[in-house]
Amino acid sequence: MSILLGTSAIAQVAVLASAPILSRLYNPSDFGVLAIAAGTISILAIFASLRLEEVIPIVGSDRQARRAVPVGLAISAVSCLVSIPLASVVVLVAGLPDKASLRLAFVAAVSLSVLFAGLYSTILGMRLREQQFGPIGRFTFSRTMAQLSVQIAGGFGGIGAAGLLAGKVVEKGAGIRGLWNLSPPVTSRRALSRTIRWAPIVLRRNHELVWFGLLAALARAAGLAIVAPLVSAFWGVAAAGLYGFANRAVFGPFALVGGAALQAFLGVGSRDASEPSKETPSALLGGGFLWLGATGLLFVGLLKLGPPAFTLLFGLQWAEAG
Repeated sequence: MSILLGTSAIAQVAVLASAPILSRLYNPSDFGVLAIAAGTISILAIFASLRLEEVIPIVGSDRQARRAVPVGLAISAVSCLVSIPLASVVVLVAGLPDKASLRLAFVAAVSLSVLFAGLYSTILGMRLREQQFGPIGRFTFSRTMAQLSVQIAGGFGGIGAAGLLAGKVVEKGAGIRGLWNLSPPVTSRRALSRTIRWAPIVLRRNHELVWFGLLAALARAAGLAIVAPLVSAFWGVAAAGLYGFANRAVFGPFALVGGAALQAFLGVGSRDASEPSKETPSALLGGGFLWLGATGLLFVGLLKLGPPAFTLLFGLQWAEAG
C-alpha cells in the first residue's frame, strides 16, 4: 500500500511542477476546453464499467470476479458509443468555439477517454483483488507522466486545446495493456463469447454494490464535473479555463493521492473479506493518516503562498485573467 501511495505522491509533484510550464504554453480558453472535456468524461466514465472495479475486489469468489471482468469490458465499449452523441450535446450547450476541427477533437477525446477509463478500471479491479500494489503504483505514475509529456509537446507544437485533449486521452489509455499482461483474467474466445450471457447474472448478484457504487461516484463527480460546462455556458470558455486550471493545479494532486488511497483500501478490503485480519483496521487508519499528512502540508503551503506566488508561478497572463 505504501508503494502505491508513494508513487502517487511523486506523480502529484510532477503535476504541480508542470503547471507553470503549461500555463505559459496554453491560454485560458484552451484550458476551458479541457475542463469541459474532463468534466464530461468524469461523469460518463462512471457508467463505462458500472463501477465493477469496486465490485471485483470484494465479491465472494475468484470465479465470480473473473466473470465480471469481460462484462465490464463489454460495457466499456457500449459506453464509448453512447458517449459520442452525448459529447456532441455538451459541445452545443457549453458553447465551445465554432471550429469544426476543435469540436471533432472534443467528441473524439471524450468517447475514447470513456472507453479507456472503463477498460482500465475494470482490469484494475482484478489487480486490486490480487494485491498487486507495486505494478499499479508504477502504472499510475506512468499515466501521469504520459499525459504531461503529450500536453507539453502539444504546447510547444502550438496545436492549442487539441494538445491538452490528446494528453487526456493518453492518460486514460496508458497502462491498460501492462495491467492486462500481469495475468490476463480472460484468455479464450469461448470465455469472451459468454459475456452477454453472464452480464445480467453478474449484475443481478451484485446489484446492491453496483447501484451504491454508481450513486456514490455520481455524488463525488457531479459537484465538480458540472461546474466547467455551466461556467462556459454563462461566462465563456476562458472563464471555464480559469476554473479548470485551478482545479488541475490545486485540487488535482489531492484527488490523485486520494484515489491511490481508495485503491489501496479496496485491495486491503478484498483480502480481509476472504481472510479477516485484526491488522486491517490499523492498516487503513495508517493509510488515512498518511493521506491527510501529505494533503494537509500541501494545503497549508497553498494558503501561505497566496496571489503573489500565483503570478510568479503561472505568469501574468493568468493573473490578469482572474
